[in-house]
Amino acid sequence: MATTVKTMVNTFVNTFKFTANAMMAMLFIVVAIAFGSCTGEDVNYHPSSVKQLMVEEDSTMTLGQTDLTLEATATDANGKELNGKAQLSYVGLPKIYVKQLGMPTNVSTDDGTTFSSSDGNVFDRSFSFTSTTGVKGSSIGSWNRTILVETLNDSTELVEAIFDEQWTIWTEQLPEGVESSKSGTKEVRVQYLRVVKPSAPEPEVTTLRMRAELDATVDGASYYNVYAERVTASGEVLKSWKVYVTGISFGTWRPNVTSQTVTSTAFTVQDGVSDIEQEATRYDCGDAKAFSVVNHSAKMYTFDVRFDAPADANGNTFRSVKGTINVWAYTVNFTEPETGETASFIFDGKAVTTKHEVTSSNLYTRTVVISCNGEVVDTQVGNVQLTVQ
Repeated sequence: MATTVKTMVNTFVNTFKFTANAMMAMLFIVVAIAFGSCTGEDVNYHPSSVKQLMVEEDSTMTLGQTDLTLEATATDANGKELNGKAQLSYVGLPKIYVKQLGMPTNVSTDDGTTFSSSDGNVFDRSFSFTSTTGVKGSSIGSWNRTILVETLNDSTELVEAIFDEQWTIWTEQLPEGVESSKSGTKEVRVQYLRVVKPSAPEPEVTTLRMRAELDATVDGASYYNVYAERVTASGEVLKSWKVYVTGISFGTWRPNVTSQTVTSTAFTVQDGVSDIEQEATRYDCGDAKAFSVVNHSAKMYTFDVRFDAPADANGNTFRSVKGTINVWAYTVNFTEPETGETASFIFDGKAVTTKHEVTSSNLYTRTVVISCNGEVVDTQVGNVQLTVQ
């Protein structure tokens, strides 16, 4: 029994660095002896059960990715197993395309998580540490260098980006004097291919053009087939879309009188043009519903000539021969479904007097032509019989 007590006392003194005076120590020994004698039990403390912190490494490598695992284990003074696990990954592209092989490479990072390589690769670094027993870990990564591993053929080489991981794993669960922290530097190598991509033939330059073909002019409207075409430089049509639309629409020129009494067949022109209300835009028209039709112009043409005449009840000494024509013109917009490229075809409508005269029989005649994009689509004639006093 004395040996057991002596062991207990020495252990207690060494562990807790007991520094009381001799009398207090003797008193503690007496109490310990009495306690041991009363309970009949030994103090269950076994320093030999403590195991220092140990770390094992394991890594796997595939093209474009390397994973590193660090597993830490230890045992505290109570025989409890301590453990923790660090998982580190670098993930990049397994293959990149470059203009030439053997190019020098630099890798930079702003946050220690994403590493951008000057050859076009990008590496995402992730680190996690898990433990339920009070083991902790951290790691910081930095790029070291990129090396050429092997030239596989004229257009392909195997390269390796090398990163340095400064890792530390520790625990506060071990007694003083037992190694409870491990640190180290681990090279993490990420291999990938650099490939010189053969130059693709230059794609043939194409353009989007629009054109219109007149179908008919009927009842005050000119109707067109409008085509949007994807064409090559040589004029070959690769693809075509069509919509059937009104290019322009118009009214009829009619003089406001059929006869007029005048004192002279000479006349002055008072013609004018003014805006009228436009029509609403029409959407989702034609092939693939890729067209819209916009009424971009709505004009009222006023035709007015004045003749000298006997004074009327209001004292006016002139008479008018007057009438109007309304002309609406449209724009066709196209959006190519595949590319989103746009093009437009604009119809321009005009009403123009080509002739007005007084004939030998005192018949005033005005001829008005309606044109669409410079092409005459309708001709209208108005006549007024003049009586000269």
